[in-house]
This record gives sequence, structure tokens and C-alpha cells, in this order.
Amino acid sequence: MDKKIKVFLINLDRSNERLVKFTENAKKRGLNFERISAIDGKGFSETDNIEGYDHALNMKRYPKQLGPGEIACFQSHIKVWERTLEEDLDFAVILEDDAEIKENFFQAIEDIVCRDVRWDYIKLCEKPEKRKALAKKKVGEHHLVVYNKIPAGTTAQLVSKNGVRKLLAGSKRIARPVDIDIQYWWEYEINVYGLKPYPVDIDTTLESEINKLEVRNKQSSNKLLRIVNSIKYTLINFILSRKFARKFSNI
Repeated sequence: MDKKIKVFLINLDRSNERLVKFTENAKKRGLNFERISAIDGKGFSETDNIEGYDHALNMKRYPKQLGPGEIACFQSHIKVWERTLEEDLDFAVILEDDAEIKENFFQAIEDIVCRDVRWDYIKLCEKPEKRKALAKKKVGEHHLVVYNKIPAGTTAQLVSKNGVRKLLAGSKRIARPVDIDIQYWWEYEINVYGLKPYPVDIDTTLESEINKLEVRNKQSSNKLLRIVNSIKYTLINFILSRKFARKFSNI
């Protein structure tokens, strides 16, 4: 595989137990990775003054004000995207520390990076698996799929250099959680797929670090904005995802 690729693990300095657990799994699979110290939202005092966070845009695009953990999570992913360009990598596997590497991991990565399919961002896991495939194409021993709706979560993804450039260009102002922002893939102009069977699982026994900082169901929510945004998103996503699927099927 004549490509520059690296596996990054996003992990908080205070989450040593999660790091130990992931390292044991990675060692079992023979996976080398570089740990990236995650930005810790616990150190934020007032979210309105956090660099890169746009409170006004947040209130327009998302029905809840982002908490410090959500902002920090987004910043941590930006940190890895920037690192990908700094090291001039062709691809980056970006994992969070609740990822569990499966036996088919290396074959999955080889299958996709050796294919001449234009992609920017590939989901490597989903839990529970509920998103339907509008189109799929066999790549090696796996299938590249176009989702009817991109799954939430950022536990594991494979990102191309071109995809990273697009993500950085579109994330100068943080206004949604990073996984929700990716669901608005047309704003970034990125090609997002899934790779099945998934080569990464999610350890559901671990409590979300974001939830430890803020209880989301207690955050005030703009119900009208939620309804309006949901309708708008559903319509746009329905039209564009099907157009994308048709284009993919004709490749």
C-alpha cells in the first residue's frame, strides 16, 4: 500500500483507564497508533468566549447551546485534521477511545484506500446499525455504502487529505456538535460513505465523557427551531442523498 496513512487516537489526559483498555485491544490486533491529547472542556469557564465557538450561529443552526464538552470534542477533531495536513498524510484513521478494533480492520482499510473511488470521509462504525443503504458497491471484501442519513457519532472514521481540507475550511465557526455537523455533509461538500461490515465496534460500557460534563436533557431547547431545522434537514438530505446515491451507482 503506497500511501501515507496514520491511525490517531483522541484521548483525554484524565481518561487513563480508557487509554489502557484501548491499548490492550490495539495490541491484540497489532495496531500501531498515535495518541492525541484531547482538548478538555472541563477547563472551559464560559462557553461564549471559547475560541472558534460561535454562539450566535449556534443559536441559529442548533436548538441547544453547545456545552463545553461538545465544543472541546469538535476542537479535538480539528486538532487531528490539522495534524493530518501538517504531516502530509494521504489518509488518517481517526478514533475515539471507546473504539474497539475488529479482526477485519486492516483488510477494510486496505480495500478502500487502494480503490479509485472519490471519497472524503468514511464511517467505520455505527451503533446501533439502523441507517439504510441507498446504494452500495463491493470493494474487496467489503461494501462502500451511501447512507439514507449519515449515522451520528465520531468513534471511528477514515478521512482523506482532500476531505480534511474541506472539513477545516467549513469548521472555522463551531455551531453544532461535530457528529451532527458531518450529517450536513452538503455544507462541507464532502463525499461521505460507510464501509461494511464495519471494522470497528463501539464499547457501550463506557460513559460518554461529554455527558459527564453536561446533562444534555437538562439543557434548554428551542422546540420551534428544532422542528424547523428537522423539516429543513429532512427535505434537503432526502433530495441530495438520493442524488448522490444515483451518481455513485453510475460510477
